[in-house]
Amino acid sequence: MRAFVVVLAVRLAASLVFVIGAIGAVGCAVPEPERRLRADVEAALARSDAAAGARRYLEYRRIAAADDDRALERLAVATLDDALRASDAATRLSAVRAAEKLDEQALF
Repeated sequence: MRAFVVVLAVRLAASLVFVIGAIGAVGCAVPEPERRLRADVEAALARSDAAAGARRYLEYRRIAAADDDRALERLAVATLDDALRASDAATRLSAVRAAEKLDEQALF
């Protein structure tokens, strides 16, 4: 019986090490440049400076030669959100049509 308990304890410890390792791997799944890009874009959008966010995104894209879909989507949704508040009726109408096609919950 004691041998069974020891074997069970060893297996549980091994499983716990695996789970903790998997959690750590998931927490670090996004590479550092992408995390910095997303943080910079979010900061620019929080300041209502979509142009700065777009410039930062273009700089990242030029250096990395790759797109970050999450940051790009965030910029697009923020731009549509701004267009929905525009004073020009044609701009607002175009933004409403684009928002309907996108069906993004943040815009409604």
